[in-house]
Amino acid sequence: AAGAPAMEFPHIGVHCALPECKQLDFLPFECDACHLKFCLEHKDYAAHHCTAPPPREDVRVPACPLCGQAVPVGEREDVNRKINAHIESGCPSVPKKHANPCSFPGCTKGELTPIVCKGCGKNFCLSHRFEDNHACVGRGRGRPAPAVATSSQPRTQAILAAAKAKPKSATTHGFATTKRNPEGDRRIRPEDRVMLAIQFSPGTGIPGRHMFFNAEWTVGRVIDAIAESTKGAIRNNNNVVPDEQKLHLFVKKTGRMLPMDRKLKDLTGDPATKPPLKAGDMVMLQRGLTLEIPRKEDKCTTSQQHSLIQEEKHMR
Repeated sequence: AAGAPAMEFPHIGVHCALPECKQLDFLPFECDACHLKFCLEHKDYAAHHCTAPPPREDVRVPACPLCGQAVPVGEREDVNRKINAHIESGCPSVPKKHANPCSFPGCTKGELTPIVCKGCGKNFCLSHRFEDNHACVGRGRGRPAPAVATSSQPRTQAILAAAKAKPKSATTHGFATTKRNPEGDRRIRPEDRVMLAIQFSPGTGIPGRHMFFNAEWTVGRVIDAIAESTKGAIRNNNNVVPDEQKLHLFVKKTGRMLPMDRKLKDLTGDPATKPPLKAGDMVMLQRGLTLEIPRKEDKCTTSQQHSLIQEEKHMR
């Protein structure tokens, strides 16, 4: 009725448990700490001055994000601090510092034994041990000085001393030795092998060798295998440099550059068709688009080079 009092239904609802309030609320809120019922205004802990300890909403044990190991955390301890303490005190997934770290900027590698550059005196990893790989500031300091003829040393003796210090040519007895026991992947079947005599750029000091390759390999893969056989003496960066700076393979007797995308079986075809390459031929691994041969009589003339380039385009 319109004239009914406000407390018409005292048996419905609950009064707020706060003594200063006692408001009748039909939808009261129960505190999950003290389990008393309050009105909307006093439902929060601070609003009704709750003295009971708040319940723990998440009782799961946190895990280390690196190793996944469970990290126990006390009731009033900070989770982040406990995980940081676990990581700093011996988390198994944290990499240990190397005893011989690499000095190259940005490199995090290290080796079990020190590899000290003779030029700058710094320690490097296997990837940056050569002077060219770490931009050595003391390039050439660790190399012995070449013999120089003086007034007290006859010119003949100076020439002999320089000849002894000069590396042996790649065309010496090294070829005969490697021909009897050529290098290559032993997993390649004998019937699939193509043997070539490899010679390197003049002045590198790398001895020549006989190597066999799979006939299904492209020239690019053959170049990778040859560079890898030098154990880092020749840096193979063909995937990042332009063509004029790449390693290329040349047939020494003709000066022809072999296309990198052609397979050996296509280049060593039927002898009746005069293929550009035959098994056992001597090839040279050099940088650039033209062949540099130390002997004058082996150099190609300008017209020969032009014809070779035209043939190269037709092959591609």
